Amino acid sequence: MLIDAHDIYTIRLDQFEGPLDLLLHLIERAELDITTIALAHVADQYLRYVRAMTDRNAGQMSSFVFVASRLLVMKSRAILPQTPTSASEPDESVDLVRQLREYQQFKEAAAFLRVRDQMGLQHFAKAPSLPNTSVASMPLRMTLDDLLGVWQMRMKLVDDPAPTIPLPAPKILTVGDVVTSIRERFLRMPRFSFLELLPRSQPTRVDVVVSLWAVLEMIKRRVIVAHQDDIFGPITIKQAADIPTTLQIED
Repeated sequence: MLIDAHDIYTIRLDQFEGPLDLLLHLIERAELDITTIALAHVADQYLRYVRAMTDRNAGQMSSFVFVASRLLVMKSRAILPQTPTSASEPDESVDLVRQLREYQQFKEAAAFLRVRDQMGLQHFAKAPSLPNTSVASMPLRMTLDDLLGVWQMRMKLVDDPAPTIPLPAPKILTVGDVVTSIRERFLRMPRFSFLELLPRSQPTRVDVVVSLWAVLEMIKRRVIVAHQDDIFGPITIKQAADIPTTLQIED
């Protein structure tokens, strides 16, 4: 089973408040209901938009990339044979559909309240008169020294915060790391399986998504091919052309 590149297309969109806002726009523009099939339909457009993003900081980009990874998992399940989802494993597509529907409801509610607020600015209501409930003030017979003593006693009751110990940030696998690993493996062997490409014996979901993203992009650029002899069998990766050392794939 060969996997090849297809569909070169560029999309330009306005700025969006977040990844769910972008997804909702793409689905509504295609006049689709919010379903797993609709998400798979707009996955390529979403990924192209994320790759073209240059004016957001790392914190904003992380949320877009996280949703992109979930869409990529859904897309990979449509391309590659998968075993049935076990009862203990959460279904990413169902969860993303639920979040997107909730976001749509909140967005519609916010738009409704915004209109009500704008209409309310054109009306002026007289507030009801409140009865005079003022109470005569009592003289406070305390000196500045008394107040200072109370403050010092209060501070003794507050525990000193425990010092924070900085922890080293975990190493995050990048698409560039996977491309380098593939290039080095081809220097030692003509082919290898996708599982051998994963960086550790117990890879995280991010490791699998990033590695799959790199493989799909290299297939798209026709420098490698992937095939599978049996259904649910291992995916074998072979070199189709020389991989230039200057090959760069955006994360």
